[in-house]
Amino acid sequence: MDAMGSTPRGRVIFTPDGWVAFNLEGSDRKPAATDTERAELMKSLVAYIGCYRIEGDQWVTIVETAWAPEWVGTEQRRDVRLDGDYADVTTPWRVMPNWNSGRPSRSLIRFKRIS
Repeated sequence: MDAMGSTPRGRVIFTPDGWVAFNLEGSDRKPAATDTERAELMKSLVAYIGCYRIEGDQWVTIVETAWAPEWVGTEQRRDVRLDGDYADVTTPWRVMPNWNSGRPSRSLIRFKRIS
């Protein structure tokens, strides 16, 4: 399943004092004209902020704010593999609140370092 389309965009920002801001949006999002269209846009967005720590090859975030209220207060773990200017991030299997109709899925994301 390609939940975010072929050309998603986003950022993950780690601060020196232990905070992370994560934003990922799906391909080809257009401004909404109706409440129904706004609700549909939530299916192509993941965004959260929290304190993070590194444990071995994992990045672990305690979520403080999120696009999905059920994530607030949870611990989100991500496997990370560094490859030069790239970080390949893999989530555990989980049920996402905004796609796959309640069936488990996992995300594979490649980030490129920018200066």
